[in-house]
Amino acid sequence: SMDPEAPGFEELRQEFLDGCRRNGYEDQTAGELYELVLRFAGYGFNRSHAVAYSFIGYQLAYLKASHPLYFYCALLNSVIGDDDKSAEYISECRRRGIAVLYPDVNRSLAQYAQEKGGIRLPLSAVKGLGYNGARAVLEEREERPYDDFFDFVARAVNRRINRKMIENLISAGALDSFGYARRTMSASLDDAMNYADLVRIEHDGQVSINLSLVSKPVPVRMKDDPIETSENEKEALGFCLGPHPIIAIREKNHIQADPLVALRQKRGYIDGFGLIQQVHQHRTRKGELMAFVNLSDETGEMDLAVMPKLYG
Repeated sequence: SMDPEAPGFEELRQEFLDGCRRNGYEDQTAGELYELVLRFAGYGFNRSHAVAYSFIGYQLAYLKASHPLYFYCALLNSVIGDDDKSAEYISECRRRGIAVLYPDVNRSLAQYAQEKGGIRLPLSAVKGLGYNGARAVLEEREERPYDDFFDFVARAVNRRINRKMIENLISAGALDSFGYARRTMSASLDDAMNYADLVRIEHDGQVSINLSLVSKPVPVRMKDDPIETSENEKEALGFCLGPHPIIAIREKNHIQADPLVALRQKRGYIDGFGLIQQVHQHRTRKGELMAFVNLSDETGEMDLAVMPKLYG
């Protein structure tokens, strides 16, 4: 931004006023015009700057319209670690009919990548795993693909992937391809960690694993709970890729309310049902507490205000 107190500005002002005077303008008019110019200079684009921005904007619009997979892959890769932006762009992908696939320890790369007309989430999108953890899982996979849940845990632990990281990989859907429910894998994690210890061999300071030393555990199969799955997924990824949890809650409680997308078109008193995403408290001029609430369901989002009488 431009600082009118900076050295040299008074000389520029005098030069500008003198020039205006020579061209027949009154000092008052020239002074007002100079103030406008100064204000604009706080954030003004020169022509070369504006041309560069316009050209980039044109290129992005062309890529988005003509090559959406390349465009969205690059866009998502630019916001890894930002939950809000990632959720926003993933939601836009799905509205455009682009499949967004769960991270997968046997398929994902370090970054978002195209796969069969869709976009595969990277392992680095999983909370707590980080770039180094993702890199370790990928490097181990280069030896050979992971055969099953217990094979993965044993080899991952040997690569310094800890229990919390594996829990997050389960919650994020990155181990779904092994054919077990997420609850089953979570409940079997203790057995899997014990198996990893039993097949680990230390010899002359070198650590290796021998998967044939003991037989793999047999997990007790369990059924996933949709609400729990959604909550854990949001915690592990920062957003949900699976069915919106509100669907399961609505079915469980036999709620018949119209979806939010329909309620947004209505006026007057209406009955609705949604999941509270965010609540922002606000104090009015009278000192009373009210709130702004963001609701969501599988059809979209809605913002509403809860007035003091109701909120209090």
